[in-house]
Amino acid sequence: MEHSCNGLFLCCEYGGGSSYYIYNLSTKHYRIIPPDPVFSCLSISLVFDPLKSLNYEVISIGEIDDSYRIAIYSSATNSWRICEARYYFPDSVHFYKCPGVFWYGYLNRINLGDNTSSSFNIDQEVLITLPFSDEMSDRHIIYFGEWMGYMHLILSDPTLLHCWDIFEMEINYVGWKLKYRVKLDELANHYWIDGLYPDQGFHVMLVVDGDVDELKALIHLPDDRILSYDLKEKSFKEICNCPMDDFGTCHVYTESLANV
Repeated sequence: MEHSCNGLFLCCEYGGGSSYYIYNLSTKHYRIIPPDPVFSCLSISLVFDPLKSLNYEVISIGEIDDSYRIAIYSSATNSWRICEARYYFPDSVHFYKCPGVFWYGYLNRINLGDNTSSSFNIDQEVLITLPFSDEMSDRHIIYFGEWMGYMHLILSDPTLLHCWDIFEMEINYVGWKLKYRVKLDELANHYWIDGLYPDQGFHVMLVVDGDVDELKALIHLPDDRILSYDLKEKSFKEICNCPMDDFGTCHVYTESLANV
């Protein structure tokens, strides 16, 4: 499974050349999509906004010379189109197992090495880059994702132990704003965790920011326990045990009756 978006899943079948298909877990229907025309594909992502259209798109990014080419598959035409422009991402961008986050018509990525975020407008085929503010620079990335219309980025300052800053992208893509600063001493002390970082097996799978009274994180611990942690009340409960791969990837399931 490569990516998911609003109830649909982008899956890959390896062996004798990779083939991709879109799968709807609710209806058990799937569609095999035509071969990707981008040479040396580095990243492939699914974008689907059922409030805008019942059609979905797949975004493929490949490297060519010193730049990148982007191709877009449309379920409406069952075909690919290659964007005419060549695009330039920072050298620090990581494509492998990082398909990006779809939010309000843009496919978004974080470039920590350059202290920027990149946002690709799918309809206009334009790439914009937003610089981080000083308070976001030179941090560890803990989480980057979207939930119910909010796109969050969690960063930690190496000089502040067990402390997270939760940023939220403004609707018009003006930039990131600091929404919460959360201290996690209780969680770290209870589970004897020295560092709350992904490279130590600690992964934030999902952040739920439902309303003013709800701010929760779904957390995967190094021993494969999964917790629901209330970031405001500083309370937590264990949900289950579930092994994950080294990348800590997980996919949100939303029921959808969309045809694929």
